[in-house]
Amino acid sequence: IGTATPTERLHIYNGTAPYVLLESTGGAGKILGYKIRPWSGMAANTYAGFGGVDDALSSVRAAIYVPNAANTGVMEAVSILKSSGNVGINTTAPTSLLSVNGTADKAGGGTWGTFSDKRLKKDILDYNDGLSALLQIHPVKFKYNGKGPYKDTTSEYIGVIAQEIKKVAPYTVETFSMKLDQNDKSETTLLKYDGSSLTYMLINSVKELKAQIDVLKAENAIQKEELKSIQTLQYEISEIKKLLSTEASAAKNSK
Repeated sequence: IGTATPTERLHIYNGTAPYVLLESTGGAGKILGYKIRPWSGMAANTYAGFGGVDDALSSVRAAIYVPNAANTGVMEAVSILKSSGNVGINTTAPTSLLSVNGTADKAGGGTWGTFSDKRLKKDILDYNDGLSALLQIHPVKFKYNGKGPYKDTTSEYIGVIAQEIKKVAPYTVETFSMKLDQNDKSETTLLKYDGSSLTYMLINSVKELKAQIDVLKAENAIQKEELKSIQTLQYEISEIKKLLSTEASAAKNSK
C-alpha cells in the first residue's frame, strides 16, 4: 500500500503518517490489535501480539500479549496506561511509572544505581532515624488476597503492613488509588510502601550500637583499672599483715 515494490507480504509506505488505524464500533471491553502465531500447528488461541484495550472500566491502555504458561491462551504481559503512562509487567493496573507483579532479576546481584552527586541535590538535611525506630518495625509473612491486580494468592512474601510502619516512619508510605474489583464503581485509596530508607536507618542503628559499645568498653577499662588497684591494695595489706605478724612473733620471743 503506497508502494509498487513491497518487500513483505504487506508493506505500507507513507512518508508523513505511516499509521494503521483499527477502530471498534462496539462499546467498552474491546481488544484491538494484531496477533502473531509463529507456527500454524500451535493452538488456535495461542499467539503473541500488541493491542489497545478499552475495558469495562473505561481505562484505556496499550498491551503486549504472550502465551500463558500452559500454552492454552494468552496473558497480558505488559500494560501501558493512557491516563498516566505507567507501565505494568504482569499487571493491568500499574500504580507507578513501572509496576512489576512478581519478581525481577539483576544479573550479578547488587543494588540499583541512583543519581547521588551533591551538585544535583538541594535541601540536604541529616537523617536521624535509627535504632528506636528500627525496633518498632514489625516484619510479617503474608499472601495477597486476590483483590486488585494481584491474583496470585498462594505465594508467600516477607514484608510489613503499611498502616503499621506509617506510624513509625511515615515517609516510607504513599497513597494511590485503584479499583479493588473490576466491577467497583469508584477507586479505593490504598497505601504503598517504599523501604529504601531502611538501609540508612540500619546504618544509623549500627552507629548507635557502636557508640554504646564504645561507652561500655571505656567503662570496662575503668573497672579493670579499679579492680587492678583493689588487687594491688589487697596485696599490700596482706604484706603488711605478714610483716606485723612477724614483728609480733619476734617481740614475743625476745621476752
